[in-house]
Amino acid sequence: MPRVRQHQHFVQLSDFERGRIIGMREAGLSLRRVNRNVSTVLRCWSKWSEEGVQHRRRGSGRPRRTTDREERRLRLLATRDRFSTTRSIANDWMRAAFIYNGLGYDELRATGQLRKACSVWGSPIQPPDRVSTTDKLAELRKVMNSETSLKTKPIDAFLATSDNAHQSEYVAAYDKRIEYISGFSGSKGEAIITQKEAVMWTDGRYHLQADDQLNCDWYLMREGEKNIPSISKWLKKHLKPFSRVGADPKYVSAYDWQDLEDDLNEVNISLVEVKENPIDLIWKNHEEAKIEKSIFVLDVLYAGVNWTDKVEQVRKIVRDEGADAIVVTALDEIAWLLNIRGRDIPHNPFVSSYVILSERAIYMYVELSKLTPNVSEHLNINASSANTVL
Repeated sequence: MPRVRQHQHFVQLSDFERGRIIGMREAGLSLRRVNRNVSTVLRCWSKWSEEGVQHRRRGSGRPRRTTDREERRLRLLATRDRFSTTRSIANDWMRAAFIYNGLGYDELRATGQLRKACSVWGSPIQPPDRVSTTDKLAELRKVMNSETSLKTKPIDAFLATSDNAHQSEYVAAYDKRIEYISGFSGSKGEAIITQKEAVMWTDGRYHLQADDQLNCDWYLMREGEKNIPSISKWLKKHLKPFSRVGADPKYVSAYDWQDLEDDLNEVNISLVEVKENPIDLIWKNHEEAKIEKSIFVLDVLYAGVNWTDKVEQVRKIVRDEGADAIVVTALDEIAWLLNIRGRDIPHNPFVSSYVILSERAIYMYVELSKLTPNVSEHLNINASSANTVL
C-alpha cells in the first residue's frame, strides 16, 4: 500500500523573521546556517510569547504573556545584532524587561542615566548632533587634580555654568564654556564634573536638545520633572565630607554662591574659588574666540533721553535708597544708561563692560581698544565734571 504523503504546514513569516533571514543572507551565510540560526530564534521567540513573565489582560479578552512594549524591545534586541545567540538575547531581554516594565525606569530618569542611544547592550546609532567630549573630560580631570594648574589645592568637583561675567542669558563664543566641555549649545545649563561622573542640568526648553548633543559620558538632569535633585542635593549625596567643590566666582551670581555654600556646609563640603578656570586651561585656541569690535553711540533721536539726564535720575534713586554708589554689571543696563551700543554679544547690541556710578563720578571699565574718538567725545572722557566717564 503506498505511503500517504503528509501535508506540509507553512507559516507566514513576520517582519522580524523576514528581516533576520535577509540580513544573514546578505552577510554571506549559507542557507543551512541561516535555517539553523532562524529556527533557534523562532523557538526562543515562541517560548517568550508563551511563557513570558509579564501578564496583561486587554479588556475582557484572554491574558497576554508579553506587553506591546516588551515585544518591540525584543525585536530591537534581536535585530540590532543579527548573529547574536539565543542566550545573549535572552539575557538582554531580562535586563530590558527589568528597566522598561517600570522597575527602575523612574529611578534611572531621576538620576540622569536614562539617555538616548546610551544602552549598555549593543551599539545603538548615535544622533547626528552628538559631540564626543571624552578626551576633554579626561584633560579637565587632570587639571582638577593639579595644584600647579589651579594655583590652589586640588578639587573633587567643578561647577561650570553657561553664564558670562555679567550673568547674561546669551553669551559670546569666548564664554561658551559649557558648550566646549560638553557639546551642549543651549543657553541654559549647569554642569558638575567629578573624577568619575559628569552631570548636566538644564530646563524644559532643552531636554531633547541636550539628550541629542551630550554623549554617553554625561548624565542628564531634566529640570522640572519629578524627583530631579538640585545641584546641592546631588553633591551632598555623591561627595564625602570635607570634599572641595571648585567654581569660578565670576560666572556664579552672589546669591547662588551663598545659597550653594550654605547647603554644602551642612555636610562639611567646601565651595572654593578657583583662581584659574579649569576649562579655560584646557581650551585650545581660546583667545581666538574673542571679538574685538568698537563701541558706537546711539543718537538721542533714537534713545529718547540724553545719557546725562539718565545718570541724574539714577543718582536720585540711589540717594533715596541711602546708598553712596551703584555698581552696574548688566550689559543691557549699561547700554541704556550711557546710550552706547556694541557688538560683543551675538544678536545683542551690548558692550562687555562695568560701570560704577557715584554722586561725584562715573567709572567705566572697558577695553581701551573699543573706544573711538566719537565715543570718547560722547562720554565727556576728556572733561572734568560729575558727568565725566573715567
